[in-house]
Amino acid sequence: MTIKENDNFNTRFDVVGFGSATLDYICLVNNLANYHQATFISDVKLVGGGCVPTALVALQRLGGKSAFVSLLGDDWLGRQIIDGLEKEGVFCGGIKLTRNASSPFSFIQ
Repeated sequence: MTIKENDNFNTRFDVVGFGSATLDYICLVNNLANYHQATFISDVKLVGGGCVPTALVALQRLGGKSAFVSLLGDDWLGRQIIDGLEKEGVFCGGIKLTRNASSPFSFIQ
């Protein structure tokens, strides 16, 4: 598929993914928290998530060329998601940022 990357030329991608992206808070815990028991978080890692973005990053790491099309909030989370994908080489020009909207995130223990 070819996407217009800028006014001067078009870029060809092996895969263009459409879907939702999240910022995942991966929390290291000794015991799983539930409604009846709290637990302490000993470490937290922030990583990009979502099925489509994860597949696109895998493709990039295998030498492919990918682009992502999605809708995110114009917030810190959205910018972190885009930064992470761009660091992996995924073209993010198809992501639209929406003012006053929140980007998705999840806590994983």
